[in-house]
Amino acid sequence: MESGNKVGTTGNRIENIRLMAYKNEHLDEGSQWTIADRLLWYEYRELYQQFRGGLIDQKQAEAEKNRIMQRYDTALAVQEMSDRVFQAQSDLWKRIEPTADRYRLNRTVENADAFIEAVYSVKSKNN
Repeated sequence: MESGNKVGTTGNRIENIRLMAYKNEHLDEGSQWTIADRLLWYEYRELYQQFRGGLIDQKQAEAEKNRIMQRYDTALAVQEMSDRVFQAQSDLWKRIEPTADRYRLNRTVENADAFIEAVYSVKSKNN
């Protein structure tokens, strides 16, 4: 497989990365590979080099492959959580910026209530 072949599904993606590491092909820079993908490629490449060099046997390689996949799953989960936090923070700023601007320009109770509603997603007791 070519190093430019990036398939969206996780299973195919992992297989592409594994094969690229096996063939000692490099991931293209500036592509859509995630940090987790790059770490997976690096760890697989190191594993294959150790196996080829006789530093580890088949049993050790299989055990390490399982640990590599556990680390990859963890890295994916961390990245997904980071993406959700980033999106939530972005959404928060999109909600509060217009109301903060209105309050800054016109300090009324209504504008303050609108700002509080945007920040906390709750209506004020006066509404």
